[in-house]
Amino acid sequence: MTAVRPSKGTAGSVTEPSIGKTEGNSSESGFDGSVAFSSSDFNSSHGGSDFESEDNDEGDRNSSAVTYNVEQLANLLNMIAETRSSSTAELADRGTEYSTTYRPALREVQDSIAFTSQTAAPEDAFATASLDALAQLHTFVSSIASLHPEHPYHDFSHSSHTSQSVIKLFSYLNKETEGSAVATPSSILRSDPMAQFACVLAALVQDVAHPGVPNFVLAQEQSSLTQDYGDRCIAEQSSVDTAWDLLMNKNYKELRLAIYRTEAEKERFRQLFVNCMMATDLFDEQLAEKRASLWEKAYGDSPEESPDSKLDLQTTLLLESIIQASDMAHTMQHWDVYRKWSSRLFEEAYRAHLDGRIVKDPAETWYNGELTFFDTVVFPMTKRLADSGAFDESALQPYLDFARTNRMEWEDEGKALVAEMLVACRRDLE
Repeated sequence: MTAVRPSKGTAGSVTEPSIGKTEGNSSESGFDGSVAFSSSDFNSSHGGSDFESEDNDEGDRNSSAVTYNVEQLANLLNMIAETRSSSTAELADRGTEYSTTYRPALREVQDSIAFTSQTAAPEDAFATASLDALAQLHTFVSSIASLHPEHPYHDFSHSSHTSQSVIKLFSYLNKETEGSAVATPSSILRSDPMAQFACVLAALVQDVAHPGVPNFVLAQEQSSLTQDYGDRCIAEQSSVDTAWDLLMNKNYKELRLAIYRTEAEKERFRQLFVNCMMATDLFDEQLAEKRASLWEKAYGDSPEESPDSKLDLQTTLLLESIIQASDMAHTMQHWDVYRKWSSRLFEEAYRAHLDGRIVKDPAETWYNGELTFFDTVVFPMTKRLADSGAFDESALQPYLDFARTNRMEWEDEGKALVAEMLVACRRDLE
């Protein structure tokens, strides 16, 4: 869940990761960061989508995004069905009672989640998810869309942009190890539809009931949310509970049974979902420091770690990195896409400033804040993706190139663009 960029002064030069850089910021690389909501349009050259068109109203845009997300989640439900034996004992579903058994989500985060490489589908596997489950999925996603406030940035279109980016990164996971007896984080995630479903769902619900200001503002305000969640990951924990309570509604029993059917599956899905959701708080220092330490442990020489334990840790970190990178995907996409989302986030921060919730005028810090964000968050993330070795290099390279060129463009043009955004905000809010 992206927040207002912290300003830490003028950023210095950085060294970006490279997998054979291509110069320029054109769409010739085959990826322009389009936010078109169909897989076939993702690589189109216009850098936009039908539901993002100025000619469409909010309802039309959300309807298009709902349709896209339902299709993608339905595909994953069908993949889950293909891995499950029809003789699996059905969970005694407890509906809304289930949501009362969990602690605040931040306390549930685990360093490492157990993963196993998926074996061949059982002979008595379900062919697809039930029609009732798929119908409930559509209703659920529509309800999730309606629970998103109409903020300039943290709205359903941003959540959908993130979910689409997650799906795209899953498709870029290396296929070289398919059929190999040696498991890797990429092969494990490719064969784990429940993990993919949890990650896409987390991306889709991350901005549910978003308060329109960063967590540090909520903590300063001592809002009612802090009574439930403390002063860390406040918005993310609230979104977890809101989305989870909805999923536990009695109207979604068939949908739940399509996701999990045993107590163990239920607990694993919850863990995957929570870890992904908490990973979207990019600015929680304790989580960031912990994750950096775990990354060193996972990819460094750790003789105390068994091979299976290290593989689980690597796969957990890879899953979290996928949703984190997707949450800031606009910084690694075409300049026009980056500008659009940056201007929306600026407008949201400026509105909060006018409302007296953010003290400092964001126009005073936005230029340096964006440079700092690239240097301290975006580039380390692109390096992580590259260093993981989990992705097809030719597919990942445009992410790295666009991040580099966007920072260069912002350094050259950012001050003028901040002035333009400020004028536009004042005009729109008159």
